[in-house]
Amino acid sequence: MSLLPISCPVCGASGSDWKLISTDNIKTGVSGTKAVLGGVLFGPVGAVLGGLSGKKTKTASYVCKKCGFSHTYTY
Repeated sequence: MSLLPISCPVCGASGSDWKLISTDNIKTGVSGTKAVLGGVLFGPVGAVLGGLSGKKTKTASYVCKKCGFSHTYTY
């Protein structure tokens, strides 16, 4: 799956004129369902570890080499 923009919305530069700046993995939220399931199966330790295994979100930031416009995609 390519995350490169098709063209720059500011100057119209093609996707090959984009530069990848950074990629990040961001952990968001707490999983209540996994906490309950972990608690039932493994006791208090399972509840804590299950609750900490929330959803992970990935981001990729790009900048246009021609005009400097930047954009971050979340997937």
